Amino acid sequence: MSAARGEEAARWLRRAVDHYRREVNYARTLRREARVSRLLLALTVAVHLGVVALGRALAWRWGLEGDGLGVALAFGAKINGLVWSGGEVWRLASAVFLHGGLLHVAFNGYALYVMGPLVEKLYGSRRLVVLYMVSGLASEVASALWTPGMSVGASGAIFGLLGALVVFGWKFRAWLPRGVARRLSYGMLPWVVVNLAIGFIPGLPFDNAAHLGGLAAGMIAALGLSTPLVGEGGRLQRWGLEVLTALAWIAVAWGLVFMALQVVRCGGGVARFEACHPLDR
Repeated sequence: MSAARGEEAARWLRRAVDHYRREVNYARTLRREARVSRLLLALTVAVHLGVVALGRALAWRWGLEGDGLGVALAFGAKINGLVWSGGEVWRLASAVFLHGGLLHVAFNGYALYVMGPLVEKLYGSRRLVVLYMVSGLASEVASALWTPGMSVGASGAIFGLLGALVVFGWKFRAWLPRGVARRLSYGMLPWVVVNLAIGFIPGLPFDNAAHLGGLAAGMIAALGLSTPLVGEGGRLQRWGLEVLTALAWIAVAWGLVFMALQVVRCGGGVARFEACHPLDR
């Protein structure tokens, strides 16, 4: 065998070994459990059902027309005046888990059902929680800064997960099968563009400030996160991830517990509700 043929065979062998390594590592990653994404989805659905029940109870007790959902949402929705002037910053967390109706929660729930397990398997369970809450909080901050009126929904957090997948395909392309890396990075971009473009259609109740805020936060956070695909990192990295995960779960509890306390404080009657949520805010 000539030297040229030997070098060509060696290159082919290296490419084959590299391809096999990528495929095996990716397959192992996809076999990981995805419990936390299911927990976030169950929590989102449970909160929506609880708010719907609260709205119906208030409508019956206070003699309101309709199902009272809008009134129930006001206990934890992002309302700019109450966030900035009223000191109710916890609404930035509670609003992530609230939805304005069945179609709203179904759309976001389906997106979380599809993307959540993939993000969790690629980044790990703890990083999923961090990405979800960082994106969700950032989306509500962006909404509070640029969108007037009441706003609810997990769509900003969903956009954050979408952005994290794009970053993953680019950042860890050396460890992924080449086709997978392209689909996660460049292949996801049309979905990002289309969904953002839909938000600019006049008359549709979309909050593109929240979408852009969540997308940007998810991408920035993903740049600083590692993945089980390449190892969990050193002791300092693992300790930092534990702290971030704890803070993310604290943010979840912070929003939902304070919303429950708001129901207790302001749900006793129409006069008390109006005092807690003045219309000029």
